[in-house]
Amino acid sequence: MAEIISWDEKYSIGLEMIDAQHQKLFEYLNFYYESLLACQENGVANDVIKSMLNSLVDYAKYHFSEEEKVMNSIKGIDFSEHFEEHKEFCSKVASFKAKVFLGENITYELFDFMKNWLLTHIMLSDQKIGKAYKDKIL
Repeated sequence: MAEIISWDEKYSIGLEMIDAQHQKLFEYLNFYYESLLACQENGVANDVIKSMLNSLVDYAKYHFSEEEKVMNSIKGIDFSEHFEEHKEFCSKVASFKAKVFLGENITYELFDFMKNWLLTHIMLSDQKIGKAYKDKIL
């Protein structure tokens, strides 16, 4: 498998459940990229790409839900901006996804958006969850 995005401890926020979900998102993103390559090189059906895209988006929504439960458990910190980032991501991906399902060839653009968003979001926003959680329990 072509690994475009690799897990590194620098992405860890210190919460095992969230870190494991982030690693799973990396896997899904790599599988999506692999599907794009297979389609381009071997003529794999576009349905495979659509299926991988659906799996990736569904897992991202599940992850956001779980992450928001953790944030809601940390009293005294306003995570509304973080929640908004999740909503904006879902909205943007839904827009991309609609274009893919209409046959537009934006699959690599979508991949780049998701990869860049995920890395930036983990490094900037999600790190705050880990810190707030540690501060809460210490």
